[in-house]
Amino acid sequence: MNNDSKDFFKLNITINRDSTFNLRLVLLRSLNREAKDSYSLVLVAKDGGNPPKTGTQKIIINVTDANDNAPEFTQKIYNVTIKENTAPMETILTVSASDKDLNENAKVSYRISEYNLNKDRLGDTFVMISETGELKVKSDFTALAGQVVRFFIEAYDHGVNPLYSQAEVVVNIEDDSNNAPKVTISFITAGNKGFVDIPENSMNNSFVAYVDVVDSDKGDDGVVDCSVSNSHFSIVKISKGFKVVVNSILDREVLSTYNLTVTCSDKGTPVLSESASFLLHVTDIN
Repeated sequence: MNNDSKDFFKLNITINRDSTFNLRLVLLRSLNREAKDSYSLVLVAKDGGNPPKTGTQKIIINVTDANDNAPEFTQKIYNVTIKENTAPMETILTVSASDKDLNENAKVSYRISEYNLNKDRLGDTFVMISETGELKVKSDFTALAGQVVRFFIEAYDHGVNPLYSQAEVVVNIEDDSNNAPKVTISFITAGNKGFVDIPENSMNNSFVAYVDVVDSDKGDDGVVDCSVSNSHFSIVKISKGFKVVVNSILDREVLSTYNLTVTCSDKGTPVLSESASFLLHVTDIN
């Protein structure tokens, strides 16, 4: 036997009572087909003559495959950035894994891991094609715009007792639309539609109207500030929206009706704005 074969195989010889021999080739340590898949040995028999006669027998040992290797992804973490309006069933990522085994033990398929904490939501959002490793989207991402979604995927082989490995997918969802704010004016007095009455002796900071602003965008696209068209009034940020308040002395005899316009603008690029107007009637005080 050559040197590398001697590390793995040994010939055990026992002599029978009738002077025949029992020969057993014994495995000394575990084999690794992925490192070496065959061994070539030469068995030499020598008699006791002078000079001795010899005979040889070549032995080829082929190492068959065992499913002792899990698939390995080409990356441990896959980062992908997509738009919030990515079309359903569009492929956003294709992953790949290889297995050092053979045949069914080396055939690799892919899936989203069952061990994800948010697996139900993931099932409604993404689908993985098991045969190709393609990750596709199933639904619109508008509600997730500006967010980052993280989850685990798995590559598994087709052995009798399948082995698998995991990788992490990080999906960055870009806010692809900058929508103008939606502005609604409302008043304390029930039934007022587009107007409000304010006594002429109203003090500074007296309440005039509520300004409700809705902007569903993320980041600066959803940051809104508002202004009012007349310097006799100002606009103040409150916990929910804004309010218009009196900012200086009102005199009905000078001006009895104000046409006020509230304009709300976001901080996106480009800046988008929306306005709403109402009439303010200054009521008389004797």
